[in-house]
Amino acid sequence: MSYTHDVVTDANNIIRELSSWDADPSEAVSEAADSEVIYTSRCHEILRASNNSNAAFDHMGPDALEGCDSEWSTVSRLAYFAYHQDLSGAIYDLSDEDRLAIREEGICECCGEVFPESDLDDEREGCEGQTLCETCYEDGEEA
Repeated sequence: MSYTHDVVTDANNIIRELSSWDADPSEAVSEAADSEVIYTSRCHEILRASNNSNAAFDHMGPDALEGCDSEWSTVSRLAYFAYHQDLSGAIYDLSDEDRLAIREEGICECCGEVFPESDLDDEREGCEGQTLCETCYEDGEEA
């Protein structure tokens, strides 16, 4: 698999695991970047494939490598920030509709309630082209 594919897969997994489709993914992105750098030996691969190999300097400024006392600590710090930036970019590039689709959820055009796509049947979706939650559909509401 390609690095880009892995980043997109990780981004989708983060979206699926958030408490809601619009929750802040920052903490999950940091944890995923930590895991990618600590538990895999892909740091060099990340730096070769990422377009953000200078992300540590973008984030921390000229002191980005301060405290790095070995090649491994330098490479892992650079890889962490590169992966973090790539993953953040992949998530923030997703539209609201993409996030809902990844989570297999829909949003009611009438009341704004988020509901599982599995609750959406052909009859409700086809009702004048609107996507309605069960409550609004039963109440005869329209967006």
